[in-house]
Amino acid sequence: MKQLPIKVACFLVLFTVSCLNALATDAWTAYINTGDHQFKDNKLDEAEKSFQEALTDIEPEGGIKLAYTLNRLATIHRLQHKWQEALEESRSALTIWNQKRGAASLESARTMTDYAEAALNLGLPADTENYLRQALVIACRPKNTSMLGSQFQGRNQFVNNLINDPSTIPGSPDAARVLNGWVNYYLAGDHYAEAESLQKRSIEMLNQTAGYDNSAIFSPPSEFIPWGGAPDLADAYLKLAEIYCIQSRADLADPLFTKAIDLLIDKLGESDRRTREAIEKRLKCHS
Repeated sequence: MKQLPIKVACFLVLFTVSCLNALATDAWTAYINTGDHQFKDNKLDEAEKSFQEALTDIEPEGGIKLAYTLNRLATIHRLQHKWQEALEESRSALTIWNQKRGAASLESARTMTDYAEAALNLGLPADTENYLRQALVIACRPKNTSMLGSQFQGRNQFVNNLINDPSTIPGSPDAARVLNGWVNYYLAGDHYAEAESLQKRSIEMLNQTAGYDNSAIFSPPSEFIPWGGAPDLADAYLKLAEIYCIQSRADLADPLFTKAIDLLIDKLGESDRRTREAIEKRLKCHS
């Protein structure tokens, strides 16, 4: 039997490896796409299984694919109130994003916000505040990049100023997301005035058509992150309505419930889980 020339043999080996890598990539993408559709259809258990399957088709060194997958699993586990799993997945994803995109990246800021939510529900308020502070600075994109460093002495005062005057927070999807984390943090401590103020600013951001502040202090992010759309705005209205309900201010909550439910019915339909939950919250507020 004749042996193949060395060049031909090497080509075949490389071609085979490339095909196997492509198949693995296609498998990972297929699992992610399937999980995303299941998540959209509120099939959380099925989506969780798909994302876990995706983990098996990631190269051993992990990388960005692993971070994306861990972020998705953390989202599922937060919705399922599996806080410890969500915390660990967010922590692992954050380590990867810090290495691959940098500690001041928007991916890191988003993951810090997710980590903070899990930490808050696990009774770790110090961790929660620390990560929310870091995430807010990144989301605001200060032109003074020294503010992004963890050792920047004026960063705490910078964040305090933003929290004390939310109107100074530049509008962006990421900033609105971080504010949601701050609202939960303040609600956990019964600081309703602070929560209300930040939630109103979040609603203002989500109602904006052009959300980036181009002042001398803040820069737009390097990538454009599209708004989440009506469901995200509906969530913002619901959150403010719940803040009023907690304080027995149903008269202020009611029009917010109406706005949220109308948006959800228009975009998701009356039978969607989120629509039904919003209606139930409204009824509970009036009971």
